[in-house]
Amino acid sequence: MDCTVVLTISKPCKWQSNTSALSTMLWLFQIGLYNTVSHQSKLEQEALNLAGNLQQRIRRTDRAVIIGFLLSITPVFPACVVGLMLCIINYVLIRSQKLPENNRKIVKIGMVSGLILTISWIFVFMLIDPLSTFSTFIDNGYNILSKLFKSLWIQSPISAGVAV
Repeated sequence: MDCTVVLTISKPCKWQSNTSALSTMLWLFQIGLYNTVSHQSKLEQEALNLAGNLQQRIRRTDRAVIIGFLLSITPVFPACVVGLMLCIINYVLIRSQKLPENNRKIVKIGMVSGLILTISWIFVFMLIDPLSTFSTFIDNGYNILSKLFKSLWIQSPISAGVAV
């Protein structure tokens, strides 16, 4: 078993003040013994490299693009629709040059997958009960809008001291 001696030189941390006893020391020297024999398989090494590359890619990508992509590939009905909408908004922002051009590929993939999942969910809903699905959707939308408008105008406006 081969061992190598590694000499690590580290500076004091930023949070340490210049007047503290730790920061007046020169440099900290640490000697570590590290085993040079690698017990990783080639598959594990490639998986770690892929994970590291993916992590760097995620750090360079806008958060809204990542959230939209992840929601659009989620096979749950409301999530894929929200992800599709986020990807469409991100695409519009890329076209207007407010987002970097390197996000275009992931946004397009998110739009395609979100559209496919949304259409498949609508197809599933239509197979289950076509009339009930749309009538329930329309009834719920009407109820939500009517409650919203009723809550906005609970009190009637008063004009010149006379109720209208």
